[in-house]
Amino acid sequence: MNRLMNVRTVVLMLLTIGLLGVQALAGEVNQWRAAAEQGSIRLEARYTEDLENGLVDQFLEVRLDNVALNTTFTVSVNGRAIGRFTTDGNGSGRFTLEALDVEADENGRPLGPRINTGDEITVSRGRHALTATFVPD
Repeated sequence: MNRLMNVRTVVLMLLTIGLLGVQALAGEVNQWRAAAEQGSIRLEARYTEDLENGLVDQFLEVRLDNVALNTTFTVSVNGRAIGRFTTDGNGSGRFTLEALDVEADENGRPLGPRINTGDEITVSRGRHALTATFVPD
């Protein structure tokens, strides 16, 4: 009887641990950030992955401040252009990109394009560029 009680206890503990593991993955949020300054010019980028029910929502936000007014800049990740934005009348600009409900791999990371530690984001206009490297946040 004592052995049967121990088996039941172990099975219950394993089931509880298993359920906790699933809950830990649901709603998990991972973030990376990148920042650089050149004189008064400031580049900030934040990349977020939000895992929910085996699907990942990805968000990339890039902000550039103290640059030329009403000017168009190109955003690149690891040398590949991903978009453009135009600054406002104050010399600030913002670029956002999102992908919703992306299938996750076995580690809870999105399949396909994603930001990783060490990836570089560059905001450029002509020959002028500012680059920052992503680190975990």
